[in-house]
Amino acid sequence: WGPVAFSIASHVTAGSVAAQVDLPPRNPDVIRLRLRAPGGARIQRVQVNGREWNQFDAGEETVTIPTDAGRHLQLEICYR
Repeated sequence: WGPVAFSIASHVTAGSVAAQVDLPPRNPDVIRLRLRAPGGARIQRVQVNGREWNQFDAGEETVTIPTDAGRHLQLEICYR
């Protein structure tokens, strides 16, 4: 479906990870981003483009990326 560009910046001492994802024009139905944090920290909260996002699985360490939210996504993942 095309190339994906992304960058991930760890702010683990502050309890968060920032990710930027650039999707191709054509996407599959579901995209999942797996973000493993050191020390067994679990995802507590996610924001996509500045809005709260509840489509994540803390046990699987994945965030389901909204394919209809545009091609350029900013994610903020907070851990506990």
